[in-house]
Amino acid sequence: MLHLATVADDEPGAPIEAKAPRSAAKPGPYDARELSRKAVASWGLISPHLYDRRGFAHEDIRRLGPDFKGYDPSRQRPDGWPRVVGLHGPSSYDANGNTGAWVCTGYESGGARGDDVVALLVFLSGGASRRVCAEWLSDLLDRLVVVKVA
Repeated sequence: MLHLATVADDEPGAPIEAKAPRSAAKPGPYDARELSRKAVASWGLISPHLYDRRGFAHEDIRRLGPDFKGYDPSRQRPDGWPRVVGLHGPSSYDANGNTGAWVCTGYESGGARGDDVVALLVFLSGGASRRVCAEWLSDLLDRLVVVKVA
């Protein structure tokens, strides 16, 4: 992990200190409904950051889970890794207050389903807490820049 500090000279000889890196989830509530709405609106841009073309979660997502083990490309993936196969969703319809509902119909995913995009991250991470997954998704969406052309 790389930590950078920027120095600005507001007052001569008084540099501004960088913020300490976050190691735990943010305290306070998160709005999974709003996160799902933002994620669904930009799904084509964020889905490549979640899983690869074969449906396996990227290492950034798997690292959120409790049983993270690094992937060695010279070996076969172990059985039981979460995989998105036959993904239907996330839904853009607000059915029962759940924007982003999804279901995997592939045999390898075991019929996994969820009510929002945060639940998809929980599935892909292998069981991370919803708060940690919501924070990761929020950080990803904050880095996204949407430019609307008239």
